[in-house]
Amino acid sequence: GNETFAANVAYETVLSTVAPVADPTREGYKFLGWYAQGTGVPFNGKMPATDVVYEASFTAGDHTQYIIEIYMMDTDGQYSMSTTTVSHGVTGAIVTIVPSTATGFTFDASLSELSKEIAADGSTTLKIYYARDLYTVTWDVDGLETEEEVYFGAAIVAPEDPAKDGYTFAGWDPA
Repeated sequence: GNETFAANVAYETVLSTVAPVADPTREGYKFLGWYAQGTGVPFNGKMPATDVVYEASFTAGDHTQYIIEIYMMDTDGQYSMSTTTVSHGVTGAIVTIVPSTATGFTFDASLSELSKEIAADGSTTLKIYYARDLYTVTWDVDGLETEEEVYFGAAIVAPEDPAKDGYTFAGWDPA
């Protein structure tokens, strides 16, 4: 919260002897100094010949934490977090991540959060989701086709060996 200190002080009195004030802190920001309200004149340690209010001045911190979470779809179609990275940037700045490519996966924009303002408290989290590509496997026995969809990287289970009078099943050939 805001703290106020008021006192009657004689002209040219060294202010630090009246009310020693530690440099204030503000999460995600750096303290620049004290400046006279309304004029921007920096605090010089002595009482001016007029009433004065000094305000703390801050600048955005340049090492504020934000988190990047990467989610990859499993072979069962559910997402799980695969990577978490802690990065740093300037408080209040907009940070944006760019999706990369990964074999067998497609960027899922509907779930991803690629751009946000870096919160002073370090709570900003960007999320990027990659959906596993889904492919069709077709089993063809003498023109009779059976299809199934299988996620990239998932195990493919062949159907029962087909039977045909006068023939011995030799296996499946990729088309």
